[in-house]
Amino acid sequence: MLKHILSADTYGVPLSALYLLIGIVVVGLAVDLALVFQFGSRHRKHHTTVLPLKLSPWTAKEVMPMVLVLLLLRGLLLVGTNVLNNSRWMLHENLVSAALVLDTIFFHGAALCLIVLVLHKLKLAWRHAFGLSLHDIRRHVAYAVAFYVGVMPIVFLSALVYAAFLSDVNYPIRPNDTQEVISIFTQAGYPLWLKVYMGVVAVTLGPFVEELLFRGIALPLFARYMSTGWAVCLVSAIFALLHFHVPALVPLFVIALAFSYAYIYTGSIVVPIVMHVLFNGVSLINALLMDKVPAGLLF
Repeated sequence: MLKHILSADTYGVPLSALYLLIGIVVVGLAVDLALVFQFGSRHRKHHTTVLPLKLSPWTAKEVMPMVLVLLLLRGLLLVGTNVLNNSRWMLHENLVSAALVLDTIFFHGAALCLIVLVLHKLKLAWRHAFGLSLHDIRRHVAYAVAFYVGVMPIVFLSALVYAAFLSDVNYPIRPNDTQEVISIFTQAGYPLWLKVYMGVVAVTLGPFVEELLFRGIALPLFARYMSTGWAVCLVSAIFALLHFHVPALVPLFVIALAFSYAYIYTGSIVVPIVMHVLFNGVSLINALLMDKVPAGLLF
């Protein structure tokens, strides 16, 4: 009976992918229930490290030049790609592959280099700038796993509600309507080396740099000019919008909220980085398991 209900013919989704998602939700609900009992206990002390965002060393003076350089590099890439596309000097498939690789270099690679330069200029250690330390790495990884599985039921629920809303307003969602990086793994025509490269970036350099930028720098910067809650919402909204994918807008906003609060709660950027790695990794695994990805299921 259960096998028929969850069959690939019924939903167009392999059982392996469904079992993975259901397993994450079940474990997440168990973690949430355990946290409710833990925080509701009168006899248990809760040890947290609430990060004082307003005391962060990051100010507009250091951040604005970084933003301008990244925008300039992105602009140069867009112009160069359009010129090459119009000149038809390269095959379209080769141009797309080259553009995707250069995009990771111009954004993630350049951003990491800029962060290193600013830290060197300010004579700041990674531990002081981001709480990035190997001292409590096991504890922080354990926190990340718990936070990730705990928030995923909320992410999936928000995805279902948001998908229903888009359907009600007749927003056009096409089959296989997923983010560009996911489409690389679900659509034919992309070379194997590009899939391997983008897969590695998605679970290594991507989460590392993006968490440094959004949670490590942007979040405390905005917290200087507004309340922590509003800063978290603003950074999470920017994070979701910059993925340029309307069907995943709300789920991305929800998971970004979790990244932000995990960073504030633990005081270590390691936690949201590991959460981000898990999020991207599970999404990629599902993309590889599914022949046809339902819109809005992967983010």
